[in-house]
Amino acid sequence: MKMNEQEMRERIDRRLSFLQADEARRARIRTAIHAERQDTKTMKRKIPVLALALIAVMLMGSIALAEHLNLFDFFGKNDQRYALLAPQAALTVTDSAMLEHPYLGNVKAGMDSAYFDGLTLSLAYRIENSRYAEEYTPTEEEIALMQLDEPVLLGLVGDEPGYEIYQAYNDAVQNGTPFGYRQYHIYPSDHTVTDDGIDIPPYSLREEYDENGDYCAMREFDVPLPQALQNRESLHVSIDMHLQETIVWFDGENCYLKFERSEIGKMTASIPSTEGNLVKFHGEGKLNGVKYIAEAVVSPMAASVNFKSDTPLNEFLQAPPTGMDPRDVWVETLLTDENGRKYRATEGYSLDERTGITVSFTGVGELPEKLYLRVFSTWVGENAPDGKNAPEMELHIKK
Repeated sequence: MKMNEQEMRERIDRRLSFLQADEARRARIRTAIHAERQDTKTMKRKIPVLALALIAVMLMGSIALAEHLNLFDFFGKNDQRYALLAPQAALTVTDSAMLEHPYLGNVKAGMDSAYFDGLTLSLAYRIENSRYAEEYTPTEEEIALMQLDEPVLLGLVGDEPGYEIYQAYNDAVQNGTPFGYRQYHIYPSDHTVTDDGIDIPPYSLREEYDENGDYCAMREFDVPLPQALQNRESLHVSIDMHLQETIVWFDGENCYLKFERSEIGKMTASIPSTEGNLVKFHGEGKLNGVKYIAEAVVSPMAASVNFKSDTPLNEFLQAPPTGMDPRDVWVETLLTDENGRKYRATEGYSLDERTGITVSFTGVGELPEKLYLRVFSTWVGENAPDGKNAPEMELHIKK
């Protein structure tokens, strides 16, 4: 049976999927793990599946001073890039999706703040009254129409709405006692689309509930952005909003599921480009006796480095130990600025006959004056190269 995107998300929420990775994907995973170990301030990273929306400064029916400038400031407590860019993340035009629901109450969802500089795009959103859950026992007729599924424990966040219901369900599964619940959930589409139909590729999502119980999220998109978007003065984007009713029934042995979904509207926003926040760098020379050229584009949010050589990478980078599985060998990059700040690589590459790679990095919130790049091979196992002894290539601002 074919599942819609929200059904798939529900299942992802409830279990881990163990995927067979190809060599390129394994290299990217290895790089991400290495970067997390190198940086004590790790970034919460998720498979990019969800989409984005808005903020309300008027809460509880009264006018109050917002605790945060916007959601960039809100998420900035764990990532200085957002905090530094919060004053520049205002939107010029927003249109929220609204719904009056018998269980959820007054729902409001829309884009709150965004940052776009041609290389990167980050969007933040808030959904008020996004979820409601209650204990529910379906009738025999309802159960007959539900999908049979294996019982699994729900992953819980302590401040999410409905926590007590979900915890009761987990307890029932562990104890083998019947329990069911019904959930209403407002969520955005996985797709963020421009007014001329470009579906912007997502990269990561951060999620939190604020002090009012509102669902807040920050999504970043692939770096660099699609070529067609890079030179625009503004982006006009929209995200479809959906309402889903979910019924889950555990009879003490088996689990039964039911999903019903409907569209409730769109969120739209006009996001102006931030001028002067991109710097280009250039460097060239020889690495292990091989001529190279390195070009970089850097913004406060991210960097994209294009490295090209005259010789295939597997001919001049260090070879792995004899007998090493090629899937456990990859090319890694380290990037720092003149102040020693580290840019975290978001991908790696298999060590093969290619002569060029383009690597994206997480930024530091500010623009550098110089960059220092290291490109090296590494692998799984003890005494694998960590790049500390790799030759350092200096990149200067391109005039």
